[in-house]
This record gives sequence, structure tokens and C-alpha cells, in this order.
Amino acid sequence: MPGYGPVTTARLPLGPVVPGFRRVMVTRCLFSLYDVVDVLLPVIGPADVAVSTWTMSRLHMERVRRMVDDGAMRSFVLVLDRSFPTRQPAYAAELREVLGNGMDLRLTKTHAKFVTLSAGDWRITIRSSGNYNQSPRLENIDIDDDAEIYGFFRGIVDEIVERVPPGIDVPPVELHSAWRALWPMDGDAPGDDVPDSGGDDDWGGWFARNAVPRPGVPVRKGRAR
Repeated sequence: MPGYGPVTTARLPLGPVVPGFRRVMVTRCLFSLYDVVDVLLPVIGPADVAVSTWTMSRLHMERVRRMVDDGAMRSFVLVLDRSFPTRQPAYAAELREVLGNGMDLRLTKTHAKFVTLSAGDWRITIRSSGNYNQSPRLENIDIDDDAEIYGFFRGIVDEIVERVPPGIDVPPVELHSAWRALWPMDGDAPGDDVPDSGGDDDWGGWFARNAVPRPGVPVRKGRAR
């Protein structure tokens, strides 16, 4: 049909957007998290937006940049996994070019994918299994216009903003210290006793230090504690 595409497809299960609405959806590989945001913003008006995602492409950051410049997003906070600069150095370099006024980036240990939108009386939270980029897979997306749910998720973002220095080039040791200050844990946890290298969680190193057996991996004697 004319105009058929991911944004149009996202409108179908979304239905009427009214105060207090809730939607529980699956994408059926037809649209992505950012398409839902694109549908909601024209309805609720200029919004303060926060996104937590494990990864994000330059294409979708540029899309956000245009929305900030056009006033559809009054402000934008991006919480991105701290492994992103080492996993995707080329994308990280591109993000440095795109970031500017009205956009705020914080790195931390995150695999959470959610978006918060605040505009007028709207307090919308979107939770998703997919990242804030194109995802031609089956993903689940839940949406609530609820002040309490919004406050919970936006509060997490605000905690991160308060503790974590801004930018994509924060040294791993500083990120580790900020993480420990945000969510201190009792006892040891995998990867929690060593500053991050910036790559994926150091599970292998933790197992080696603590002599925890893994299938098919011999444990060296004398390393247990």
C-alpha cells in the first residue's frame, strides 16, 4: 500500500495514543524501537527523551540529531554500553562527530533497552528487547503512559548522569568507579573486582582467577581461593 514502511507498520499495533494507554507488542520483524518513537513524538509534541541501548548506529544517531535540531526532541540523553568504543571504534568516531548541543552521552555497563518520553502530561516508557537501531528480528516492545513507571526508568538515567562523566572517551577505570558507586554489590561478582578493559565483560579472567570450572576448560591447580 502507498507509504508502507516500518513507521506505518508500527502504527498498526500501536493504535490510539491516549492518556494512560498501554501496549504490549511484538514487531514480527516489520519495525523497530526507533520507529515507535517516530510515531509517538508527533502525537505528544516536543519531548525530553532518554534512551538506554547496548549499541546504536550512526544512521540512527543522525536521525536523533535531526529531531533535536528540529525541536521534536527538546533534550536527548543516551546511555550506551561502555564496551561500544572498543567493539565499534569506527562508529564511536562517527558518534563524536554527531554529538552536539542538546545531546548527552554516558557510558556504563548496560544491556537494558528502554526509552523515556516526557512532554506536557505525557510520561511514556518504552521497554524493548531490541536496540535503538534497525532490528529485522522478532522483538517485544511494551509501552506505558504512567508517571510511576516513567519515574522509575528516568530515575535510573538520572542516577547515571549524576555519577558518570559525559562523553565517549571516559577512561575505563573512571567508568568502573562510577559503576561501583551507582550500584555497590555485596561480595564478589564476575567482572566486578577488576576495572573494565572497555571490551566485553572479563568472564574468562574472573573464572581463571577464581578457578571456577567451565565445561571443557581445565582448571589450573593452586588458583582457587
